[in-house]
Amino acid sequence: EIPLRLVGSEMCIRDSAAMAPVGAWTVETIGDAGVLDQSEPSLIIQADGRVNGSSGCNRYSGTATLAEEKMGFGALASTRMACAGAVMEQERAFLSALESVTGWREDADGRLVLLGADGTSLMVLVRGTNA
Repeated sequence: EIPLRLVGSEMCIRDSAAMAPVGAWTVETIGDAGVLDQSEPSLIIQADGRVNGSSGCNRYSGTATLAEEKMGFGALASTRMACAGAVMEQERAFLSALESVTGWREDADGRLVLLGADGTSLMVLVRGTNA
């Protein structure tokens, strides 16, 4: 079954399976800031809702709830290594953004955009990861 939705005056076919954010992603931006070159946070979303990846310095794992364009992350477990100040600051911003995610969308370039409750972009990710 393929869901249909009305956009303007045109009917569009939407294959929700193709749009699902399941897979491996690398963070491109957190808020309005790009990520540090030596630190590439990542997010791997499994079909069963398990998530894991690199927060820049440490590894994390946990669960996500996905329903249509809604998304939320449960408690995340993380390793506790210390890294350089800028990397740790970026990691805190990454984990804080994940805690605030309430939705997602795919942009015109196929990037995953994680959204806050007010619809603002918290993070932009590209498909694929080195994690």
